[in-house]
Amino acid sequence: MNLAREIKKDIYWIGVNDRRTHIFENYWPIPKGVAYNSYIIVDEKVVVIDTIEKSKMDDYVENIEQLLNGRKVDYLVVNHMEHRSHQSFIVPLPGRKNYR
Repeated sequence: MNLAREIKKDIYWIGVNDRRTHIFENYWPIPKGVAYNSYIIVDEKVVVIDTIEKSKMDDYVENIEQLLNGRKVDYLVVNHMEHRSHQSFIVPLPGRKNYR
């Protein structure tokens, strides 16, 4: 299990390390594995920036739950999607008001 790491006040790295993956996108060798970077901002609203590969989701969710201690995530910013435009999306999570 990885633990969240504070990188600046109220901003945390919540990614995970994957030492089992040895080829990135079925092309580039990565003999030491890969890190899935994701961040969380804990302020008036809670924002998660990016997610991780699904095989590491248990550790990832545990990191978030441990850090938030009962608080819920308000927004999810997704930068890496299988989408032609390769644009970022900001998704208000269900049950949350869409504050702007």
